[in-house]
Amino acid sequence: MRRRVKNGLNTEKLHTPEQTDRIEELADLLIQISSLFEDKENMIESLRYEMEGDMSYYLALKNGKAVGYSGLEEKSLFSEQTIYWIKELGIHPEERRKGLATELLKHTMNKLREYEGREIYIDTHSENPAKTLYEKLGFQIVEKMPNLIYEM
Repeated sequence: MRRRVKNGLNTEKLHTPEQTDRIEELADLLIQISSLFEDKENMIESLRYEMEGDMSYYLALKNGKAVGYSGLEEKSLFSEQTIYWIKELGIHPEERRKGLATELLKHTMNKLREYEGREIYIDTHSENPAKTLYEKLGFQIVEKMPNLIYEM
């Protein structure tokens, strides 16, 4: 289902492994955004596997072209409370600094409110430039985790 967002964006929720065309677009986008990913077939397989579990994605579309995404994980706790984790947020390099990340994150947060989630978490590191965006939208630091390294 597509939803209209500001700045000429539409979003489409990807939540089943059968959404083949859109999953391929998401895989292409991830490869363009991050140098960590190179193999499209493995990326598609990983995305399908995640969607069989607790992960879903909002794909941001501008003029029908995938320009960004947010990845969500839903967790049900023993207390019968559901929390949501925004595991990923990315915007194509050519589309950055145009307010798209802000609009996509706001849209994602609004959708999670509709699901009656009480808490939304997002992981980031202290040097991530997006940390300023997260704080601007109301996220607060609740825990700092140490970075561990094993040198070989």
